[in-house]
Amino acid sequence: MKSKILVSLLGCIGIAAQASTTTYQVGDLISGSYQPSTSFATLAEATLDNKTFTFTLSAGDLAALFSKGAFIGVMAVDETGRRVLPGISAVNGGVASVTLSKGGGPGGGWDFRTGFGKGSDRLVGNETVTWTETFSAPVDLSRFALHVQGLTDKQGESAWYALSPVPEPGTYAMMLAGLGLIGVMARQRKARQAG
Repeated sequence: MKSKILVSLLGCIGIAAQASTTTYQVGDLISGSYQPSTSFATLAEATLDNKTFTFTLSAGDLAALFSKGAFIGVMAVDETGRRVLPGISAVNGGVASVTLSKGGGPGGGWDFRTGFGKGSDRLVGNETVTWTETFSAPVDLSRFALHVQGLTDKQGESAWYALSPVPEPGTYAMMLAGLGLIGVMARQRKARQAG
């Protein structure tokens, strides 16, 4: 019975390793002066091979949290490893174009920046954009930050915010299953030692 549970648990871990999906939520202020009362955007990152990533960025009600003219202009990205710009494809949703350029971000020490739209084509409140980034070799995308622009003078005109990973429900389920398995094995060991 123990071996079946262990094989099942290892199978779940193997499946999770094959397909990776991470959801990020806007968190702390990195640069600027205005921190809204709640998170205003989420980013979903999905990859099978750490070479091709599909992103979905969903903005909340920016007008209610910032100002009527607020928009998400740029996402700064740090990668561990190659530091090569990916190719962009499959742009769909709130803006007509998603662009890439090297560097940028809060403090300037980021590997590249993803821009959303040009001119009046902006990612505004309650809009979603999806796009795919393809790298020439596997990479680890380690940090993300969003630049919100069009803020009022009192809010500092613009600000950068960190994106923090949100644990998936499956992660909690796998952790609980592992802890349960450890508990069962500990009880069985105690029973053997007592008997």
